[in-house]
Amino acid sequence: MIEKLVTVILAALLGSAVQAQVVKVHHWPYELFPQPLQANEIPVKLDLGLLSQCLIHIPGPIKLKQVNFRTYTGCVDLEVLCNSSLTLHCTVTPTGAVGGEYSAYFADPHVDPPGGFARLCVKLSEMESPGPAGQTDVTVAFVKLRVTPR
Repeated sequence: MIEKLVTVILAALLGSAVQAQVVKVHHWPYELFPQPLQANEIPVKLDLGLLSQCLIHIPGPIKLKQVNFRTYTGCVDLEVLCNSSLTLHCTVTPTGAVGGEYSAYFADPHVDPPGGFARLCVKLSEMESPGPAGQTDVTVAFVKLRVTPR
């Protein structure tokens, strides 16, 4: 009879030991104050997939060169350092110094970690007469960059 009792007690102890993260409070004292619990650590988790860091090194202004009578283009290589896969976007805003149709684009807008080079190009087509000739390094447009995680 004692052997069966010991076996039942051992089986009950083993069964309770297998359960994970069980909070047990034995005897509550007569005074009301906080009691520490045996399993009091709750994991806190975060998905880091969309938290991106991006560093873009711009070597200087984009210099437009004449392709034909009314079309000019210019490109620059941007160094991009990142910790997640990114897609680069750009928009061009003319200053009004020289009229025409401006466009900006990336040769390959996708950059993967740890980064690399992205070629940014600007094109001016249907250029209108700029007025007095002989001016150099006139700012004709600004390019704004945006980055989207992929």
